[in-house]
Amino acid sequence: MRRSIEFVAVACMAAIVTGFGAVAFAEHPTSLDRGNVVFPKAPYSGPANVPSVTPDAGGDTCATATVISSLPYTDSGTTVGFNDDYDEVCPYTGSTSPDVVYTYTPAVDTIVDISVCNSGGDADYDTKIYVYEDVCATPSLACNDDACQAASYSGGSYNSELVGVSLTGGHMYAIVIDGYGGASGTYTISVVEGTQPPTCAAIGDPGFLIGQDVHTPSDSWSAAVSGQASWQTSPFIVAESIDQAADPDWFDVSSINFWGLSLENSAGWAACDPTGMTFDVIFYEDAAGLPGTEICNVQSVAATIAATGVSFSGFELYQFTVAAACNLGSVGTKWVSIQSEPMTGDCAFLWMSASTGDGWSPRDTNDDGVWETDYLFDCSMCINGSTVPVGLASFLVD
Repeated sequence: MRRSIEFVAVACMAAIVTGFGAVAFAEHPTSLDRGNVVFPKAPYSGPANVPSVTPDAGGDTCATATVISSLPYTDSGTTVGFNDDYDEVCPYTGSTSPDVVYTYTPAVDTIVDISVCNSGGDADYDTKIYVYEDVCATPSLACNDDACQAASYSGGSYNSELVGVSLTGGHMYAIVIDGYGGASGTYTISVVEGTQPPTCAAIGDPGFLIGQDVHTPSDSWSAAVSGQASWQTSPFIVAESIDQAADPDWFDVSSINFWGLSLENSAGWAACDPTGMTFDVIFYEDAAGLPGTEICNVQSVAATIAATGVSFSGFELYQFTVAAACNLGSVGTKWVSIQSEPMTGDCAFLWMSASTGDGWSPRDTNDDGVWETDYLFDCSMCINGSTVPVGLASFLVD
């Protein structure tokens, strides 16, 4: 299935951004999302392009594209004098910039990072990059206008980068280097194999029971604050369901792996060192589809923290592992909340969304036990431990 994904840089985000719609700003943000964030940019006022194609790098169209035969790959050229053959909205409209095209057909499924500002990439003009799959037509597979600032560009962070783009083996992918407004210039494109986020299977805990793998940067992702920091009006807690329906027995949990960001927001989102971060982990009974009575409350548990090497809008994704012993006591849906405690540096944990689940997770915005249902995404985690056979448990109780 074809999907259209917009890659954008991130400013101070609202409580929730849904889909790729407009952004409403809040004084105390509670989540970071892959949304359609429109930064103010002046209309293009440079010289008009005069097509005079003399291909020395990327091709003028998909039919004449320069073929990328292997990775890693870099190539330098110019878009000046080429035709304006393509355009995608991410999020700016009306570009008349000339564009050039590269194609790549991977032999196997892979993830790539495409850049004109990192990993050897460069540009001297306001760029845009997008990728088509098999056919050079809207919608694009991925698109980015502004993500970073190239060394040769002095106008700000208006250069383009696509991180974590998932490619399927045997399919053709056309990479289009375009511009904002009517901008054109010289560039160096870099295409390298990206790092894939870890999965529950890759962690390989022998007691793995159930899990929801973290999104990749090329997905439509969200990360919700579930922590305590001075820049928040009140502590935020996010919970995720534990669905035991697939198992006839209940879970005796020993540990949890989960993924997220470590950020602070005293003056806009900024990276924050999570070293020493501790968590409160609470398990709950289900109460009409929301967290109810507490089953176990594990306070101030230290986490084993590992950087994954995967970046979401420029922020490192971390894998956290905590010991959280809890016998859930019965079959059926249960809940778990994970909240970071106050720490030096005023960092807060942002729980990263998952690629599977029931499509939503509740939050308690005042730490008062009142759960709201407006987070329309699942949270990533792996639950580890053992199962307690229902029959054996009944025998022991008798």
